[in-house]
Amino acid sequence: MLSSAVQVCWEKFCNYWDVEARFVPLSQEHRVFDGHNLDRYVDENTIGVVAIMGVTYTGLYEPVQQIAAALDAIQARTGLDVPIHVDGASGAMIAPFLQPQIEWDFRLKRVASINTSSDGSDIPVCSPGSSRTDTPSTGTCTTFPNGCA
Repeated sequence: MLSSAVQVCWEKFCNYWDVEARFVPLSQEHRVFDGHNLDRYVDENTIGVVAIMGVTYTGLYEPVQQIAAALDAIQARTGLDVPIHVDGASGAMIAPFLQPQIEWDFRLKRVASINTSSDGSDIPVCSPGSSRTDTPSTGTCTTFPNGCA
């Protein structure tokens, strides 16, 4: 399940790995993928939902917490347990430091994985790309820019 505003790399991923891409259309009312009508797209073949933390066209964050709540409702109704992958885009390099109150990361149980890259944001810390790790003992998440950890 992907927003229609995803980067072309997601289409390539789906083609290379023979994954059926289901694109959720955006509209004036829903300018980001926000979980609205998600139950129309999720079924027993859904392997995950991708949320973007910094849509290329607008810079807006897709509300991961709201998407997780929609998936929780779907699971309560159908039993389908669908994980979220967060495409950190530029937001994953900014939100932890400037907007720590936004829950979009491993604080949400549905978030299974996160990737980020600072190369398109003009704010590379050391080198493009970063990984996110979860520290269960302290309940915190740490960002390690590649080449800096």
